[in-house]
Amino acid sequence: GDQIWRYRPDESGYGGQPEAYFLSGTTVDLAGVQAVAIDGNIWLLFADGRLLKFFGGEQRPFDLQGVPGPLVTPTALAVQQEGDQLYVLDAGNGRIVEITKDGQFLRQFRVRDDDFLRQATDMHLDEAARKFYIVTPNQLYVADVPAAATPAPQN
Repeated sequence: GDQIWRYRPDESGYGGQPEAYFLSGTTVDLAGVQAVAIDGNIWLLFADGRLLKFFGGEQRPFDLQGVPGPLVTPTALAVQQEGDQLYVLDAGNGRIVEITKDGQFLRQFRVRDDDFLRQATDMHLDEAARKFYIVTPNQLYVADVPAAATPAPQN
């Protein structure tokens, strides 16, 4: 139905009627959505590499900038709740791409055996432990989120 349905809690839980997230008259084609992440915004990752940002039912401007090469077969999306980063599992390129919530490329993570990431189907970010949980068709991997690089001191 090209709609996201929101259930608001009441005194008995989430048993009430859902409400439409997208504003009346707003049509969003959700065909091809691979992953959804929520941090106050709703982020939609599409199979063709598009990443859309919505707030309050309206689309907000968002453009990926500086990513080396297009996203190919992205399969998962993780968003920091407290920070400014998004992580896209770009399975087609065998990498995880780190970008800001404004769309600026920060860095990418690869592993020695990039077939592992090419087979990955899902990813979860544990912010507190600074871990990625990465799912392939037959295994679950845990990997540290690399610390941000510190700029070299200027002399």
